[in-house]
Amino acid sequence: MKQKKYLLYFFIMVMLTIALILIKKYLTKEEYSNELISKSDFYFDTVVTIQIYDCKENYNSDVQEREDIEELIDNAMALCKRYETIFSKTNPDSELYKINNGENQNVRISKELYDVLSKSIEYSKLSEGKFDVTISKLSDQWNFKNKKIPSDYLINSLIVDVNYENIVLSEINDNYYLSVKGASTIDLGGIAKGYVADKIKFYLTKHGIKSGIINLGGNIVVIGDKPDSSPYNIGINKPFSASGETICTVNIEDKSIVTSGIYERMFEENGKIYHHIIDPDTGYPADTDVYSATIICNNSATADALSTVCVLLGTEKALDLINSIDDVDCIIITNEYEVKTSFNLKKHQNIIKIR
Repeated sequence: MKQKKYLLYFFIMVMLTIALILIKKYLTKEEYSNELISKSDFYFDTVVTIQIYDCKENYNSDVQEREDIEELIDNAMALCKRYETIFSKTNPDSELYKINNGENQNVRISKELYDVLSKSIEYSKLSEGKFDVTISKLSDQWNFKNKKIPSDYLINSLIVDVNYENIVLSEINDNYYLSVKGASTIDLGGIAKGYVADKIKFYLTKHGIKSGIINLGGNIVVIGDKPDSSPYNIGINKPFSASGETICTVNIEDKSIVTSGIYERMFEENGKIYHHIIDPDTGYPADTDVYSATIICNNSATADALSTVCVLLGTEKALDLINSIDDVDCIIITNEYEVKTSFNLKKHQNIIKIR
C-alpha cells in the first residue's frame, strides 16, 4: 500500500516538474516580446541598421533563442558586404567599378547586376528618362561638399552620354551579358540600396523573422507589425530642419518607405540652391517644387527609384504618376512646406500632420 502511495507521489512530482519546465519555457519567450535586438555597420557609404524584435512569434525551427536572431542579423550584414562588391562604383574590387573602368562590351555579369539594371531600365521608361543610371559621369562633376559647379561646356560635353538606352542587356542559357554604348558609365545609387533591403527582408522572413526594421541609410523596410500588433510609426523629416524636426508621420505594416529630398546634399550660392538630384535632361539640379518625396510600397527598389523620380517630376506630375500605379503611395513635401499625398493615403487618412 505504501509502495503504491510513494509511486503516486513520484508520478505527481514528475508531472509537476514537467509542467514547471513548460511554463518556464513559455514565460521565457514572453520575456523577450518587447526587446529589440539591434546591430549597425557601414556599407554603401552609409550606416546600415537591422533591428529585430525578439518576440515569441519569431520562434520556429530556425529561431529558438536570442543567439539565433543575432546570427541572422550577422548573416544579413554579410549580404550587404557581398552586394557592395557588386554594385559599388567606387570600390575597385566591385563588379560595377570594373565595368565602368574597363571593358564594357558584351561583358558577362552576375544575375544580381542584371536584375538591378533591368529594373533601372523599367523605371527609366516609366519616367520617360527622368530616372537614368547613366548619369554617373555628369553627376560626379558636381561637388556639393566643396560647392563646385561644373562649367556649361563640361556639362554639355558629358550630357550626350546620358541615355539609359545605351545599356544593352542580354540573357543566353542563364548567362547574363551587358554592353554599354558610347562613353556612358553607370551609377546605381538611386536603386541598389532598395534592392539590397529587399534581399535582406527576404532572407530574414525566410528564416522565421516576423517583426523588425531594416534601415539602409534612410531606405526603410519594416517586417510585419510590432509584437503588440500595432503598426510601425515612421516620421518624415521636415526639409532643411537643422534639428531633424518631423513634419508628419505614417503608420505602416510590412512595407518599404524611402524618402528622397533636395536638402540631403546641397549648397546655396547667390540665393540659389544646388542639390544632388540631377536632371538628366539638363545636367543641372532639378528645377522642382518638391522639397522631398516619400514612396511607400511593397518593394524597396521600387520605392528607391520612384522617390527620385517624384522629385524630378514636380508635385503634380509626381502625384499623377503614383496615382496611376497600383499599391504605390507617396507623400510630397512642397517648397511651401505643404504635405500632399497620393489618393490612397488620403482616402485612408493614415498620415498624421504634426507641424
